Amino acid sequence: MNYYQLKDSQAFLITQKAVIIKNNKILLLKNEKGCFELPGGLLEMGEEMETGLEREIKEELNLSLKKTKNLITCCDYLFKDFKFNDGAKTRDTQIIALAFKCKLENIRKDITLSKEHFSFAWLTKKELNGCQFGTGTGKLIKKMLKEKLIFD
Repeated sequence: MNYYQLKDSQAFLITQKAVIIKNNKILLLKNEKGCFELPGGLLEMGEEMETGLEREIKEELNLSLKKTKNLITCCDYLFKDFKFNDGAKTRDTQIIALAFKCKLENIRKDITLSKEHFSFAWLTKKELNGCQFGTGTGKLIKKMLKEKLIFD
């Protein structure tokens, strides 16, 4: 039986992003590079998608998600020289990004950002024009707007 062998210099990762809309505005976080991104992050080994996204939202925003989540779109992109925190050398990494439409458990509760992000914003469709996005978020936002998956 033949198995696919991943080269030492390659990796595949799955990231999950929460699309949270309130009053016709989408929640975005600003990272250390000054780029906006959707809240969420990498799925950990052995973790179920729903549990992983709930964990990421708790870590990044100190908020809880309602159980109702729907996968609305996905994209993939190549991240050259991705640095893993295990001390290993960098690898070219194929990222698979999944976007889930989510609702917050308590939308009135204050957002407390993790150290990963410097600020957050609730942006309208019009305000998204001219924003600088991280690669995955940029691809997801563009696709969601084109397919009218957000901002009916």
